[in-house]
Amino acid sequence: MAESKKHHFVAQSILRRFTNAAADDRLYVYDKARDVSHPSTVLAAGMENGFNVVHIDGERINFEGDFDQPDGAMANVQNRLVDARSLAVLSDADRLVLADTAAVQLLRTKMFRSTMRSVTDAIFSDMERVGLLAGERPELGEQDARAMARAALHERERQRDLLAKLDQILIEPEPGGSFWTSDNPLVRYNQQPYGETGLASPGVEVYWPIASDLAVGFMCPTFSKRIDQGVELGDALEKPVRDQCLAIQTALAAGTPTTLGRGRTDAFLNELQVRSSSRFIYSRDDDFTLARSILAKSPALKKVDSMVAVGRIGEGPGPRANMPKGLQLVVYGRDDHLMVPLVSYTDAGGGFDALFEEPAYANMLMSQLPWKEVRIFDDGAERRGMRQLKVTFGKEGKLQRVSVRNLIVLPGLDD
Repeated sequence: MAESKKHHFVAQSILRRFTNAAADDRLYVYDKARDVSHPSTVLAAGMENGFNVVHIDGERINFEGDFDQPDGAMANVQNRLVDARSLAVLSDADRLVLADTAAVQLLRTKMFRSTMRSVTDAIFSDMERVGLLAGERPELGEQDARAMARAALHERERQRDLLAKLDQILIEPEPGGSFWTSDNPLVRYNQQPYGETGLASPGVEVYWPIASDLAVGFMCPTFSKRIDQGVELGDALEKPVRDQCLAIQTALAAGTPTTLGRGRTDAFLNELQVRSSSRFIYSRDDDFTLARSILAKSPALKKVDSMVAVGRIGEGPGPRANMPKGLQLVVYGRDDHLMVPLVSYTDAGGGFDALFEEPAYANMLMSQLPWKEVRIFDDGAERRGMRQLKVTFGKEGKLQRVSVRNLIVLPGLDD
């Protein structure tokens, strides 16, 4: 049998669901770097010749066939999901397959490989800058990245298990809308200004368009907690917001599709595809106006090499753009996370004392004991971060006080 040459970094079974019968069952490819689009067959899209060929110790290995089993399992589960438009048709085992094949998709992309190379280069460059690296700087070559990607595919249990812990939800566009996919189709988001987008990050939302009219969401359990809290507020919320919370709550419980209520759902998810893709966007329609608008404002997105930013040695992380001004206490608690505005904080006994105004915040903070982690931000920049915590509450005049100390006490540090 002839060896395969066209190696797909996006499964063909998914790309077929973005084709257009009016375009001879083709889909449209938008090249961010060149600002051009063209129709393409499924076979010629989302692929690169020899992408999954690696040379290890003089041996040439074509590992394109390693994707046959997960791609078959993916097509089986997703075809049923698309036909029924309901997660209810999936067993627990099927849902695990959905998480597993999402992990496969995450690890098979050019972005995964270029991120490894970009991060490695940034770390060694910074070590060289501060004089920590002697001699020739090591480099992670293309063959190294391919070998690591192959190993990651066969050791994906951690990514699978993290995705399996997230709540699954089906998402659809509003009438007339359409989803895009890309060369890096699993996109991540966090609504919280302090939030991060790792698979284990509190508040993370992972979106995977599997058809032009359907996406799978993998949502941190705190997402459904926020939705339930919104429903409980009832008439205290504006009717459109209340109705959207009810729709999402129903979708989570019944497995039926819902919109997200963030303007247009397709625009929200499609923007994430533009921001997260290496270079190519795939759509059933040849209208990439939104992509061009985003790229006009953010030209650096025309070619993205890494989804991870590496800080410089000896420097703290920079301010987070969406954090509110002033002092903020961020707590990752027993089963939720929250942010509290502070009046002040002072270092004390290897930890800190923080003052805030609202008594209701004290109740919320106490409800999340024991805390897993705490951070303090000042005008968006992280100033303190602690784990393994001892937490006590008190008052100073009209203000509420929270005192945070390390459970592990070091010599010379006392209260």
